Amino acid sequence: MPTFIDQLGTDIMKIPPITRFISGSAVAVTLAEMGRYVDHRQLLFQKDMVFGKLQLWRLYTSFFAGGNEYGYRHIPYTFILDLMILHRMLSDLETKSYRHSPADLSWQLFMACIVIIIATLPLNIDSFSRPLLTCIVYLRAAFAEPGEKINFYRFFHFDIPLVYLPIALIAYDYFIGGPKYVGPSVAGAVVGHLWWWVVWEGRGDLQIRLARLVELAELFGGIDTLVLRMEGDT
Repeated sequence: MPTFIDQLGTDIMKIPPITRFISGSAVAVTLAEMGRYVDHRQLLFQKDMVFGKLQLWRLYTSFFAGGNEYGYRHIPYTFILDLMILHRMLSDLETKSYRHSPADLSWQLFMACIVIIIATLPLNIDSFSRPLLTCIVYLRAAFAEPGEKINFYRFFHFDIPLVYLPIALIAYDYFIGGPKYVGPSVAGAVVGHLWWWVVWEGRGDLQIRLARLVELAELFGGIDTLVLRMEGDT
């Protein structure tokens, strides 16, 4: 009979790899930050430390650490909600929109992180966790089907159209901390829009329709089976 640890490991391995890495990083860095196992300041982005003293790990940890301007991330309720949204949106992208090209998702996500760093330099922020979240949410919302909604009924009772989720996150940031919280979130949404426009909208509707056709074909046993059925009908 499998133990709890064995079952937990099995459940974790069922998570798509990119989503598992990003969600796991968010949990590990945030727990280390909350538990004060490491100096909070060692996790944040500082240009002089990154480029002057080559503390390159900050480029990684700053995407998951709360940051001085994101103190509300330390509220357990908010952190859990952010983590659930991040996990859900990235998992949907990996298993649906990028189902046949996870390498493209990992590379494009890496490039989006670089653009986030550049885009937020004028804002002088030390954490990119919020821009990363809104970027991923915006891209997922761009793929949303008409009328598609998001809900977490097991934990949180809300049900809103997915296309409005980026706006809801930005409005929430304004409600929590005022204008200074909105800038990073808006920057993340802009990067998400550029991601959608360059990679998907630039390809045209034909590519998106072809991708959805492949998903439809899999429901009928694969492309070869669908072609044979179509030939049989003719």
